[in-house]
Amino acid sequence: MDGELQARLDTPQNYTTSGMMDCLARATEEWESELNQHYKAFLALLAPQQKGRLKAVQRK
Repeated sequence: MDGELQARLDTPQNYTTSGMMDCLARATEEWESELNQHYKAFLALLAPQQKGRLKAVQRK
């Protein structure tokens, strides 16, 4: 995904600060989406007690 971000940043319309910020915002949304997909897949592998412990640790 970093390659995609770099490709977007390398386009002339994104040479401005505004263009760069838009690219970074889009990339952040995509990274967050990918992270959530992996997190949900990981949670599906855990036993209920393990899920509870993981969530408690994350809140700290």
